[in-house]
Amino acid sequence: MILLDWLPTVGNCCFCCSLKVGSIIIAVLGIIGAVEALAVFGKGDCFQGNIYQILKWVSLVFHIVMLVTAVLFIIGIILGWPITAEVFMYVMAISLILTLIFGICFFFIPVKKECGESWAFSVSHFLSCIVSFYFLVVVASYHKLM
Repeated sequence: MILLDWLPTVGNCCFCCSLKVGSIIIAVLGIIGAVEALAVFGKGDCFQGNIYQILKWVSLVFHIVMLVTAVLFIIGIILGWPITAEVFMYVMAISLILTLIFGICFFFIPVKKECGESWAFSVSHFLSCIVSFYFLVVVASYHKLM
């Protein structure tokens, strides 16, 4: 886990629950987010262009990976397997980087007028990065206790 050793640690999640419970909640949110993303895959047509098509397929593959690793992480929490936390953290870190890249790309991808402003998509991705970073810190803190 040498790449993520620089992350700060926290004593609990959201000031109110243990790191274990917080990690379970984060994994469940990862499952819900992945299932939701897979359910709506390809249904929206707000964006146009080749860049969007590439982002769409990268997102599809990555959400499948997130779904699998989140399920394995929950199993790992129950059985006490630290490797599942490590894998989940790397997937979360890659997700954070991809979300940041997607947020930047959405500034430049043409959007149909009826879908809103492209900057709103970018801002929501940047805010998601902040929350995702905190989730990564919580899981990293829990990993050190496993």
